[in-house]
Amino acid sequence: FLFFTSVLFHNLSYVGNYSYFSAHLKILGFSGEFISLCWAVSPIGEILIFRYGDKILNRLPSRTIFQAGLIAAALRWVILGFFDNPLLILAGQLLHSVGFGGYYLASIQILSQSIPERMRSSGQGLFAACISLGTVIGNLITAVIFEKYGTHAIFQFSVLMSMAALFIGIKLKKNNPNHIITT
Repeated sequence: FLFFTSVLFHNLSYVGNYSYFSAHLKILGFSGEFISLCWAVSPIGEILIFRYGDKILNRLPSRTIFQAGLIAAALRWVILGFFDNPLLILAGQLLHSVGFGGYYLASIQILSQSIPERMRSSGQGLFAACISLGTVIGNLITAVIFEKYGTHAIFQFSVLMSMAALFIGIKLKKNNPNHIITT
């Protein structure tokens, strides 16, 4: 239960980025070239995380990687919610590698280690449902925030959602499969 709740909040935090990141930078006065560069930088580290995922998972517990992903996302949203410095924004885009790539890699590992094989497809379905529900709810909320308060407030909302995901994610116990289903 804790894991899936954390996943829901984590995805609530990402919706503002996917829906409003470009608009946010445009409102701040950044060029189309800078906005494109920011979008291009994000997946570079993510690709490396997925490429070397087996080595990463062999060195670090999946729970630690999961929690690092939650922290990285929160830091990224702090940058976008409170700062307008282009170098800081660009550096924040590199946090995507851990905030999404590491988080996702660890999530799949946690699911495969914690859910009995006969229930694994149901667990993956619930994981996908939490992602989808977070996206739908997040889009509804961020649309209202955008209309009333602007794009900085969207990323400030994202910080709150990431902190909720982190608070819940920290409660995940080492090697405890019950945190997925019953706790």
